[in-house]
Amino acid sequence: MVVIGYSDDSMVLHDIRSGYKDKIRLEVGNHTDTVKTIKFSENDGDFLCLTGGSDCMLKLWDLRQRKCIRDYGGNDGDVPAIDWGLFHYDSVWTIEPNTSFESCYSGGRDGQIYHTDMVEESNTLIYQGNKNPITNLKLDEINN
Repeated sequence: MVVIGYSDDSMVLHDIRSGYKDKIRLEVGNHTDTVKTIKFSENDGDFLCLTGGSDCMLKLWDLRQRKCIRDYGGNDGDVPAIDWGLFHYDSVWTIEPNTSFESCYSGGRDGQIYHTDMVEESNTLIYQGNKNPITNLKLDEINN
């Protein structure tokens, strides 16, 4: 399976075994801007994926239900959501969840890295100060 995120905030799940003939459009309108990054759960039996976008949000998807089951972060225009507190103030460009999908590191265009506890629904700013976007992260779970 492959999930493709588009600049119109939509996502489509394709079964590559069918030569891309079988496609399923996921719940429309969940991201309010471009989907920038997608990660699948690597656990057998899980049908989860996590997305990050230009709307400064992380979204957890259940692919069996074809819908978003949890939101993290986000913004309302140029201001981070008051209910969430500090989070990326510009696009989420890269995400790296742990294998259990209980936490995630995210890097953004704002040059910041956050750790999000997806169970407790809290986040911690762990790096800031770079004027350049964070374009990639890789989690070392063996030594973490």
